[in-house]
Amino acid sequence: MLVIRRGGLGDFILALPVLEALHKRFEGLHLEVMCASSMIPLVMGTGHICGAKSAETPGLSTFYGDGACPDPRFSEYFRTFNRIILLGVDPEGRFSANVRLAGAGEVAVIPPFPPRGLSVHVSDYLVRSTTGFLRADPPRVEIFDEELRSAREFILAGMGRSVSMARGGFPSLAAIHPGSGGAGKIWPPAYMARVVHGLTQEGHINGILLIQGPADDEYAKVLHEELDGSLVIPVSNRPLLELSAILRSARLFLGSDSGVAHLAAAVGVPTGVIFGPTDPRLWAPRGPCVAVIRKEMPCAPCGYEGMRICMQRDCLGDVLVEDVLNTARSLLQKQSNSFCQRKRWH
Repeated sequence: MLVIRRGGLGDFILALPVLEALHKRFEGLHLEVMCASSMIPLVMGTGHICGAKSAETPGLSTFYGDGACPDPRFSEYFRTFNRIILLGVDPEGRFSANVRLAGAGEVAVIPPFPPRGLSVHVSDYLVRSTTGFLRADPPRVEIFDEELRSAREFILAGMGRSVSMARGGFPSLAAIHPGSGGAGKIWPPAYMARVVHGLTQEGHINGILLIQGPADDEYAKVLHEELDGSLVIPVSNRPLLELSAILRSARLFLGSDSGVAHLAAAVGVPTGVIFGPTDPRLWAPRGPCVAVIRKEMPCAPCGYEGMRICMQRDCLGDVLVEDVLNTARSLLQKQSNSFCQRKRWH
């Protein structure tokens, strides 16, 4: 069986429970996945994925055309599967028709998000649609010792190898991601800086891992400037498996609704996520220790349509620094009480 999921990091992680559920549902299943090449390393450590192929290969687009001449290499590949599941859109059924013409077996197209008006978590919806199971297990991204050792070296180098700043050999750092895939979902970085100052003054952390993706330059710059004089270790555009290990090294993750937040939850780090216009009932990260922070407002959630036209963003601006601080304190307390279980460095 082949599962195809194109899209961004958050969308892909929300689909990971489908792979786990299919593995449980069909004993002995030969399961492969097609996705963005950068995300392939995130699934290959699960033990039940037999192979992976990049969905960015140019030949795949030939299957979406009307009267197209599909790429013969992909035709040969698709023919090896008796069932293909596309978690995506298929305009006018062209993709599924062309895949069948190529000689593949059954082709199932599952829209990637729940129908409008259905308030069910995306992972639950996808798992129900593919296996019949009512609820999805939380997504998991496995990190191995080699990646953890590399992350430790990266972090200690960023700290100037100041091992005295680590508690019990484990750096007391918070991973902070100030950006998001959509500008309308971002909590003001200046507010986040005040949270970091509070956690530092209370002795919870010694500094931060500043997570930065390709679209985060402006927000990372503001946060870095606001934290002048604090320990800030930039983590910029790292490969996803490396980023996963770096996130797992943190005591805590804080950020807005983003793919990185989903990744942090999936590797098991205590995760606080600030929601504004998007609906956490559908989009909240899932993991062993996740807290959603949001302000109850009559206009929120408004979804992507409202986000495009709203100029006030009160749903984000009215989230208080103290609310985020309290959530961070609670997550750290749960971690100290072994509520949030995760592997640590020895």
